[in-house]
Amino acid sequence: MKDAEIEELVGYLEECCGTNSFPAVYANVIIPTSRKLQSTGHREPALRILQAALDQLPKENPLRPTVATEIALPLQNQKEWAGAMAVLDDALRFVDKSENPAGWAALQSLRADLFRAMGTPDLGAPLLREAVRILEDLHRLEQPVKAQLSNAYQRLANLRLAQRDGDLLIAETTRALTENAKLFESPRQTGRVALEVRLAVANMLDRRNAERMALARRQLQKALADPAIRAQDALTCELRLADFALQERDFDHAGSLIAAVTTRLNTMGTTAETIDWATVHALESQKERMEGVLTPAVLRNLETRVRELLERYSREPPREGGTGHLRFRRNLLPLTEILRRNLDIDVAQAFQWLLDFHAPSTLARNLGVSQVTVDEVQSLLTSETQGLLAYFTGSDQSFVFALDRSSLTCTSFHWGMEGMEDCKRLSELVRQRPFELRDDDARRRRTEAIEELTRRLAERVFPRGHSSLNEPPTCQDADIADQLRRWDAITIFGSDLMSDPPWEILPVNGGLLGTTIALGRLPNASVGVALARRDSSVESTQHALCLVANVPHGEEVLARYPDRQPLSVEESQVRSLVAPFGEERCTVLQGEQASRHRLVDTLQEGSRILHLLTHGIRRAEENAPGLILAPHEDDPGLLFSEHVVTLPSPPLVVVSACNAGSGAVRVGDEGTTDLSGAFWIAGAQTLLIANMETTLEATLPMTTRFHEEVAQGVTPAEALRRARTSLLQDDRFADPYYWAASRLMGRAHQPLFESTNTQAAPTKRPEKRIVTALAVLAASAVGILVTKKLLRPSPS
Repeated sequence: MKDAEIEELVGYLEECCGTNSFPAVYANVIIPTSRKLQSTGHREPALRILQAALDQLPKENPLRPTVATEIALPLQNQKEWAGAMAVLDDALRFVDKSENPAGWAALQSLRADLFRAMGTPDLGAPLLREAVRILEDLHRLEQPVKAQLSNAYQRLANLRLAQRDGDLLIAETTRALTENAKLFESPRQTGRVALEVRLAVANMLDRRNAERMALARRQLQKALADPAIRAQDALTCELRLADFALQERDFDHAGSLIAAVTTRLNTMGTTAETIDWATVHALESQKERMEGVLTPAVLRNLETRVRELLERYSREPPREGGTGHLRFRRNLLPLTEILRRNLDIDVAQAFQWLLDFHAPSTLARNLGVSQVTVDEVQSLLTSETQGLLAYFTGSDQSFVFALDRSSLTCTSFHWGMEGMEDCKRLSELVRQRPFELRDDDARRRRTEAIEELTRRLAERVFPRGHSSLNEPPTCQDADIADQLRRWDAITIFGSDLMSDPPWEILPVNGGLLGTTIALGRLPNASVGVALARRDSSVESTQHALCLVANVPHGEEVLARYPDRQPLSVEESQVRSLVAPFGEERCTVLQGEQASRHRLVDTLQEGSRILHLLTHGIRRAEENAPGLILAPHEDDPGLLFSEHVVTLPSPPLVVVSACNAGSGAVRVGDEGTTDLSGAFWIAGAQTLLIANMETTLEATLPMTTRFHEEVAQGVTPAEALRRARTSLLQDDRFADPYYWAASRLMGRAHQPLFESTNTQAAPTKRPEKRIVTALAVLAASAVGILVTKKLLRPSPS
């Protein structure tokens, strides 16, 4: 059809949607027409018809879930996650679970599948289980839901596959096969072969079990030979069987299977992104055995593909939450490593590829930077004893690049699901309030669990070099632990897919990272370069500090957050916070003065530091953190990201508030869902913020010491290290619950004031101080002996 004919048809159907015969029109015309338009590449007109139908339907009409599903599915297929979720959420608002259980279950089933596609299957599991239960009840009542129930069974198996839970996947897939056999007689209808493929993959997840691996191989071969197999499932079988062949070093068989995969993908008309994903999926776990498969022509083709995809991503930055971006991001790592090990590609080139792919986040573009170079990243380092660790997480293997002013090295480490679980468990333990545990035994068990988890995580994220892999001369494998021995200060970025390890409490070289090294964080390299390009000069103002404390709560805040009672800071404590800078150079906003209106006026006059000592809150519908300020006229006293970006922010912002640094993770847009991204957009360089609960009793002495150090010309990162170490020396606050929450984001190694004494330089490492002290003692002892000998009277 020509464009004019399509427009005429769409206009006619949009008119039909407003007639009384809409259900019949929908059932007989709109769905088939929209599907036909989509199959011929006319997606936008198809969605217009469906949206018109959805707009005209009464809210309570039972067809509403079906129309919403027809709209959400193509959006999901195009990876427009936010749009698909919005359609489903809107439809659910008008579907009564008791009046229309089938419609409700259909929407929840699709939402669960959407969560799986977005890389968060755990969120979808309870929804899908409830949908299956309702559909099973309806089926027992002889309702016509067989196809929907069969689809839900398969989605549950896919969800377990995404969770990489082999035992649950086997159980769900076996159940789906059994139940589908009861529902249908036709094997093609049941999707039996697809489910058997899932079952084989489930058995492969446990690579330590030889019997399950052998069973998986037989299942894959059986499924591949079945005439009912679909192209996508055949692709999975060939990839997995190629993996088996690589393990056995049967390169001829592996090569033929990979060639079959390429042929099948080309026949399916699959995108280049999927072809690369499939190739990597077959090869990534056996990189050291691939010399017989990866011919020079194949390697050059992969290199060309990487460059093409990076160029496309630089033009079309990923949407927030887009899992197409996430999937390729995870698989770019092993693909880069394949090329690095087999072609003349050095570490710098591999690092540049990863920087290019991570660069185009919304936050970085808001800060005026879209692409950065390795040299620009290296320029962030201001001294010979400062380093940078860049983490890139893949599906099976992850990589860390270590930079200092003279070198760039790389090594791989295993993160995986076990690392994710350890990280989550550690965060949960640290967040437990030690003073609320029942007895000393419970506190001891918690402490032992924290020590064990931090040790395991440190072994993962600070790996040793792989000297046994016969690396080409252009590759350097870093010993990260050895690097840390030589550095006094580090910046870390790229940990957004690692569940945010609490770096501050990880043991390294006989101490804790947060107490032995000045530590700063960045969401990605582009943000760091953007902040470095800003004019960091603060000599134009003599005003040092704006402190907001003793904030009264307005009526709206008291109603919405009844559990947040105003913080009370004593006048002596306020004086301690401002004393390091001189009271004449500070402004303290308390009581009614602690409003956003008054804060804006104060910051417009210029300041170097803003310290907000107040309560943290969350806007539940967006999981967005915010702060409580004093009310003023129409302003209820709530400060969220949209308000922060309008502030004339000073270079350093200290936010002493619970959970202000935590927000929902959005892949491709790291850092904008918490307050740090908003403060950077507003002009800040560095942010001291907490990602969990804090206590006023511990916060006040730590931030007071932090102010003292910063005022003497110490960098914020070194100031926080010293403040944290001093807090640890107090038995009341030795538990990580009190001091592990605070983290520095941004340009943490840039001092705000000129040094006032010789101690402003970064403190030497503990082992260096010990050696120096021993040398001084030895020299003193020798001096004393020599002096005694000289003073001893000579024999007469």
